[in-house]
Amino acid sequence: MQITQEQIRLAEAHGCRFAPASPAQAQTFAMQRRIFWHEGQPWVAQRGDGFYETAATLQSLLNSAAPAVASVGQPIEPEVASIEPAPLPDMQPAVAGAMPPSSLRAQTAEMVTALLAKRQVGAQDLPALIRAVHGCLTRLHRAG
Repeated sequence: MQITQEQIRLAEAHGCRFAPASPAQAQTFAMQRRIFWHEGQPWVAQRGDGFYETAATLQSLLNSAAPAVASVGQPIEPEVASIEPAPLPDMQPAVAGAMPPSSLRAQTAEMVTALLAKRQVGAQDLPALIRAVHGCLTRLHRAG
């Protein structure tokens, strides 16, 4: 599959890493459609989990991640998720002896940061992830 520099940048922004293919990889992976040609050179695309993308899986990623095109034909830059979690409102402990809200926020921030290090989350999904992690921690501390 021929791939452009823009497609490489888009795939890298969504967790793929491109590396030149060795002659052995080029021979083996070509039959599996895992070789991508850029400027006459064979490349492989690898996900963070070690999976080598196929032409079909990479095309699917590119199609789902492609930025919208404005009516004048200029691409709109995709929104990138920030690793800094949004501040959570102060909440009073519901149970006597419960953990103070600032400690829950700190634990939430640590867990969300760890999750973001392991998988990509779109900017639109980040607030829901933060709320879900915070809610789980709150329930665990209330039950404990």
